[in-house]
Amino acid sequence: AEGQRGHKIDGNVTEDSRTLANSINNSTPRMLEEKEQIMKKTQRALLVMTLLLFSLQAATVLQLCEYFPFLKSSPNAVVTLGVASLVALFGLSFYMFHRMGHHLSILGAFFTVVLWSATIDSFLAAALVGWTHLGKFYYDHGEEYFKTSWGFAALLWDGTFHYALQFYIAYSVYTQGKPHAMASLLWAGSIINSMPVLLIGAATGSYSETIKPATALNAPYVLVPIMIAKLVLTDERHEASQTNKKEEEATSLPIGFGSLFWINFHVIAITLHIWRAIVVLECNAPAAQQWRQDVEILSSDDGGSISFGFLRIQLLQYLFYYVPFHAYCLWNVTPDRTMSLMATFMAGGYLQGQSTFLVGAAFDWVGFGPLVPIVQSNMFWVLNVGLLILPSIFAVWCWRSVGSYHK
Repeated sequence: AEGQRGHKIDGNVTEDSRTLANSINNSTPRMLEEKEQIMKKTQRALLVMTLLLFSLQAATVLQLCEYFPFLKSSPNAVVTLGVASLVALFGLSFYMFHRMGHHLSILGAFFTVVLWSATIDSFLAAALVGWTHLGKFYYDHGEEYFKTSWGFAALLWDGTFHYALQFYIAYSVYTQGKPHAMASLLWAGSIINSMPVLLIGAATGSYSETIKPATALNAPYVLVPIMIAKLVLTDERHEASQTNKKEEEATSLPIGFGSLFWINFHVIAITLHIWRAIVVLECNAPAAQQWRQDVEILSSDDGGSISFGFLRIQLLQYLFYYVPFHAYCLWNVTPDRTMSLMATFMAGGYLQGQSTFLVGAAFDWVGFGPLVPIVQSNMFWVLNVGLLILPSIFAVWCWRSVGSYHK
């Protein structure tokens, strides 16, 4: 009997041991997976903190210029400091993120560095209206043409909207190996819209006689956004080709209220851009003169701001750059994936263009203090706020429409 009991006990122990072993074997992969998830979250949190701290080095550089005046003593000194800072920060970002275990990425390094430059622009915008003294020297030996209400808006836009997009794109490059498509298209559209207005407006505006070498620091923003847009559109082309058949079938759907609304929007946008270009080119027709005096007061001769050089180029850019897009949308009527991608790209351009246009036209810069309001008509606000908001809503509508075709 005792032998039987011992045998039974031994059997129970063996069975318990097997149960325990199976439990350990089953929990080990789960524990490893949980540990891996914790490590990923920690690494991503560290990445976010590193990007933030990297961008805040802008304050360090500007403070160094206060301690060592020779760094800001002349236009050549300023542009040399700018180039040296960009090169050094580009190399530093490579080293830092490689040591953190991220793969080497030129795109990641680029978007890390432009986070720093966007923070610089935030300080420059603050200095322009008297909120800080850091960076004020830049208006003497750097880009003096920013001393306008449009310049304040452009700098602030870069330090906020562009900063947020660049942060997200850099994060996606380091964590996913490629830039986020929609954020990249918004960013590229915004930057590409701003560069011709900035450079041509500076060359033809109130400060055209004071162009300095620091203007060349904008060179990366002329080419890189085009490359980013091409990269994203190329990546999306394969997916678009897979959905072409469904989209072709969707074109047979009846045109609804949404389509009719956007058809009218595109027609009005085309008409408005053509008319405003005629007006800003100093047409002497009575209707054009009345528009300049009663609807949109832009030129300083009519009581507008010294930002007129930039505002004029923006309106001309709408004619040559945006009218073809609206015509394309009218031709297609029903949205497809290609139209959705283009609408996202153009929404970024409209957001930048209209934000800076509104501030540039509705305020004037008269010194390193608060901007001075300029009285504009109710029609001015209706037209320009509409152009600020509606293109982004159109992009969302396009994506929702394309998604509904695939259900």
